[in-house]
Amino acid sequence: MIDQLSQDSHWQLHWQDGLSPTSSIKAGDALWVDPGLLIAQNAWLKSLGHPQIKMLSPPANWLTFLDRNLLGRTVLVAKVEDIRSWSELPREVGAEPWSQVAGGRVPTFSAARRNLIQLQKDLKQAPQDSLIQISGHLEAIDQEWRVVIL
Repeated sequence: MIDQLSQDSHWQLHWQDGLSPTSSIKAGDALWVDPGLLIAQNAWLKSLGHPQIKMLSPPANWLTFLDRNLLGRTVLVAKVEDIRSWSELPREVGAEPWSQVAGGRVPTFSAARRNLIQLQKDLKQAPQDSLIQISGHLEAIDQEWRVVIL
């Protein structure tokens, strides 16, 4: 597959086993990496006196810019203070949507399906300006992985 990709497009695909520091990544390259492997790569690069790999972080509400047809569901991002004032969830996300911290993970607020009462209860101690991502549920989905290529 790697050979075919190199012949048919301007893309180049490099595979790294993660057991040694990578030498083929440079500024502007896209990278799909396990977080633990990225930490290990940066430790190796630092020990060799090389610059560490710095990843760009998309804005917390980046999924809201993607078309519903691409995602298969509606995704919105709202501030905790707004969610606390809601009397019902937005219709397009359903009665028990997925909710999680937008753009990150917090151990005390894991991604889960919640109705409005549960969501408001779980956000009781959250800072008012925290951003929460709320998305409709896809019945047939088991896992979701996102790969962002700039």
